[in-house]
Amino acid sequence: MNERERVVGLVERFAESTGVPGLALGPEGVATFRFRGELEFNIEHAEESAVVFFYSPIAFAPKGRDREQTLAGFLTQNFLGKGTGGATISLDPETDEVFLHATFLVDGLTDERFRNGIENFLQVASRLKDHLEGRHSESAAEDGDAPGMDSPFTTRC
Repeated sequence: MNERERVVGLVERFAESTGVPGLALGPEGVATFRFRGELEFNIEHAEESAVVFFYSPIAFAPKGRDREQTLAGFLTQNFLGKGTGGATISLDPETDEVFLHATFLVDGLTDERFRNGIENFLQVASRLKDHLEGRHSESAAEDGDAPGMDSPFTTRC
């Protein structure tokens, strides 16, 4: 089984277990859904690649006085992945949009590791998005939205 076939299977089984009907890796190697109705989450695998990417747009970088402080905060959270669960915060220079992204080796990626990676990523992405939007809520698990409970994995995009 090649890497693409493995990722296709991981996505299909994840979709089945979380109740996201129709979630599948498209011809371009991307699957997208909304988490808790508001956070876009993407899984991407380039043909023949040994890695799979998770990424979510979090917000647009602020303009004006808050910009430098906000971007410096992102750099601080990126330090050794301590504030990002090992993911990376980045700024798209063309759109000025802030993204959270993570990379996983396909080799050795089991259904459990794939799901755990997605759950951990979404917890961090939700926290960052809430913080940037001024909603200082607790983690998804503390809100009762932990995966496995009335599924927060709402719709595919």
